[in-house]
Amino acid sequence: MLELHGGAMNAGLLHAVGGLDAEELAAAEASYRYFGLDDTADLIAEAAAISKRGDDSGDRERELIKRYAALIPSDATLAERVERALRCNPSEFAPI
Repeated sequence: MLELHGGAMNAGLLHAVGGLDAEELAAAEASYRYFGLDDTADLIAEAAAISKRGDDSGDRERELIKRYAALIPSDATLAERVERALRCNPSEFAPI
């Protein structure tokens, strides 16, 4: 999730999904879903399909960037979800 998010914030969602292999992409989608970010996971799946088809025009990328930013406006959005999961389900995480 964090690798995909970093790529999306730095280079755009199409670039981010294109830089992951199938296993990494599936893990990222699953992570967004685990943290209750199903709409974002759906957007990632959509972006992956667009990337796979090669339909990655500048207009398409700008649209995806805008949609991702509306769902995940800052790093704090993800941090809040992770912190909430740690508080609510601490046994699901390895001890530090």
